[in-house]
Amino acid sequence: MKTVKILLAAADKKSLQNVESVLKKDDHYIILHTDSAPQAMQYIKTEKIDVAIISEKLIDLDGLALTKDIVTTNPFINCALESPLDHDEFHEVTEGYGVFMQLPVEPSIQDARNMLEHLNNIYQISAE
Repeated sequence: MKTVKILLAAADKKSLQNVESVLKKDDHYIILHTDSAPQAMQYIKTEKIDVAIISEKLIDLDGLALTKDIVTTNPFINCALESPLDHDEFHEVTEGYGVFMQLPVEPSIQDARNMLEHLNNIYQISAE
């Protein structure tokens, strides 16, 4: 079975709770948590992280800045980022940073399901 290691990075775990609840239902995904940029970067350097799902804010940095740091360190990590920006502005500020999906701030269950479908396509995991 193919497993994908996902880092959830958020100052407040509640902001990504719907994402986590949807991911936990699929055995293909292993979830790690952090609320700070230094810990996120430590995970990136020591674990084989495949995906980073990043909240708009961490306790010490905003999500976009962390995304840039992650991609600079390991450009093969797929990132999803919470953002209140409109689609075009989001695309403009994240272009070139490996962001596969914009999530609304505090994504809903449906937003999480849409992201899961996208991840399943990226990692060629079939829904069972």
